[in-house]
Amino acid sequence: MKMLMVHLLGGCKVLVVDVRPSVEYGICHINPSVNLPLPQLLHMSSETLSDTFQDCAKIFVVCRRGNDSQLGVQFLRGKMCGMASVRDLRGGLLAWSKFTPEFPQY
Repeated sequence: MKMLMVHLLGGCKVLVVDVRPSVEYGICHINPSVNLPLPQLLHMSSETLSDTFQDCAKIFVVCRRGNDSQLGVQFLRGKMCGMASVRDLRGGLLAWSKFTPEFPQY
């Protein structure tokens, strides 16, 4: 959690991948982030993942509570073979909202 904040506030090149459904992403999301719902992510080939994330050295995966993001992290680590550092935002957006009180909860 703190590591992601440090990266975002420090201007480091980091990608936040939100694996929630698009409807939930539309309610609230970390800015900047990209929405890639978990079912869609799990159907991506290694080649597509490499093309999509080729310029990313650090990837943080997020969902609402942290469960789906763990699945996303495991999938990305297995498919990308160490091409990027992939981490889970533990506790998801619910935990994020504790560090950023202005972040909306739903």
